[in-house]
Amino acid sequence: VFHLAVDRHSRESILAGAANVAEAAARAGVARIIFTSSAGVYRRKRHGLVDESTPIGPDPGYHTYQAEAERLLLDRWSNGGSPVVIARVTSLGPGGPTWKGVFQAIAAGTFRMIGTGNNHYQAIDVSDIVEWLYRCGTVPGIEGRIYILAGDRPHRLRDIIRVIEEELGV
Repeated sequence: VFHLAVDRHSRESILAGAANVAEAAARAGVARIIFTSSAGVYRRKRHGLVDESTPIGPDPGYHTYQAEAERLLLDRWSNGGSPVVIARVTSLGPGGPTWKGVFQAIAAGTFRMIGTGNNHYQAIDVSDIVEWLYRCGTVPGIEGRIYILAGDRPHRLRDIIRVIEEELGV
């Protein structure tokens, strides 16, 4: 079972949804639940790399709820429920909703960079997410594992903005 949908604004909905999926999966004898979470469960870092062993520390709100849902699913598995794999997705690349406002502001000439633009983003393409989620569902022996789904390398924000400007011809 691939659990991909949440109401970003409702803790109760996120946790109830995870609990409902876990209960239904256990009743149906599902081999594995793949819970799509967010790399936002890691506290934003100014320096250094983040990997699956980095302790989480989400800011209050959506990412905290995602972390709680992860824990709920892992706890259910450890108490005899369906096995689970957690897939923490970074921001989506081209076409992703995260960048829509940036594209619109650049096209309209209203985008303003805050800071130097040296912060890094490691966006991932939707087709890569699909491939990695499929692997999370089919590779044997990875139950209980957590994976970060990210693009092949980080890019500085100012470089991303430059490419968007070139593509938009502005």
